[in-house]
Amino acid sequence: MRGLQLPLTQTQRVRLQRALEKLESLSAKANSDASVIIADSIPVNYEDAFLKGHGTTELDGELVATVCGVVERVNKLVYVRSLRAKYKPEVGDIVIGRVVEVAPKRWRLEINFSQDAILMLSSMNMPDGIQRRRTALDELNMRSVFEENDVVCAEVRNFQNDGSLQLQARSQKYGKDKRYYSDSNDYLEICRCYKAIYEIPSVKENSVQWIPVLRKICWYLVLAPHDPMQSSLLNSTLEDKNLSEIPNFRSLLKQLVTMEVIQWTSLWNTYKDEFDGEKSLLGGPLGEKAAEDLRQRIIEHNILVVSKYYSRITLKRLAELLCLTIQEAEKHLSEMVVSKTLVAKIDRPMGIVCFQIAKDSNEILNSWAVNLEKLLDLVEKSCHQIHKETMVHKAALKV
Repeated sequence: MRGLQLPLTQTQRVRLQRALEKLESLSAKANSDASVIIADSIPVNYEDAFLKGHGTTELDGELVATVCGVVERVNKLVYVRSLRAKYKPEVGDIVIGRVVEVAPKRWRLEINFSQDAILMLSSMNMPDGIQRRRTALDELNMRSVFEENDVVCAEVRNFQNDGSLQLQARSQKYGKDKRYYSDSNDYLEICRCYKAIYEIPSVKENSVQWIPVLRKICWYLVLAPHDPMQSSLLNSTLEDKNLSEIPNFRSLLKQLVTMEVIQWTSLWNTYKDEFDGEKSLLGGPLGEKAAEDLRQRIIEHNILVVSKYYSRITLKRLAELLCLTIQEAEKHLSEMVVSKTLVAKIDRPMGIVCFQIAKDSNEILNSWAVNLEKLLDLVEKSCHQIHKETMVHKAALKV
């Protein structure tokens, strides 16, 4: 394999050379046959029994490598440690994988592990939710549960003797991610599901695949209620260079991180076509309540903006800024206070909203002391300027 002349481009030659150099460095402390590339022969003693491990196969009576890496031997087991590091799951981990094969009584999932994970039909929570024995009819209807390219959430159950990984999904919280979280309108979790799809290397390499996924990420970030996790995902998404390929959505996210009041009517008129266009893209429509929830999130954003600039404001003025009636403004403000998104007090007889946080006696005294110190500094500077001007005036009179 090493002596073959392959028709490679300059970039591919450089990558191949770097990979070979890395292999040689990994096997520096071992013998010269330790590093292998695909189709290299692995020397073994055929008189003694040996076990084929990951990255090996028999071809024409020889043991050959199926991946690039370093040959490792553990007792009679011979395997190839791949060049690229893979995820190493542990029992109890919750993983997200893509279905690559629907086999009899099982699904094979790609989870970025050295081997495909196995999800048995018997380890699966059936759609009807009833705990029962699996029948031949269930086996025939396996594709109605999961089919190829479905993204599935499951838990690591155990490892088999051959190193293969078994999963289980016996709880309602497992299964197709989007379907589960869509039922509860948990927009932030749906966004994280699409984020996991977006991070798959094969998706990132194809703009036809990642653009619809990135659009969904942006929409569900906007629909998600304001909290630290949502703010973190929002800022990390804004830093993604791929977002420049869809400038409308970059502008939408930019408005949410900018401390300015957003006019709902103008925003809806701008993005209504994009919103309706999601029906024909990956994942389908955003949900029945999505339009209503979008308006709710814009109102919450505007209230947070107002709270940054005002310590006290009348309900009438707040309603004007939010383009709502006084009753609607009070209702939305009360909901945010109850959910602890915001700290505010409403004086209904006076019609005034106070956004200041209640302070104890020590904090009040400390703030007074700071204010007095600033006042004395200003008085001292003013006296210094007066004295300076007086001396300049006296000097001018003597001349």
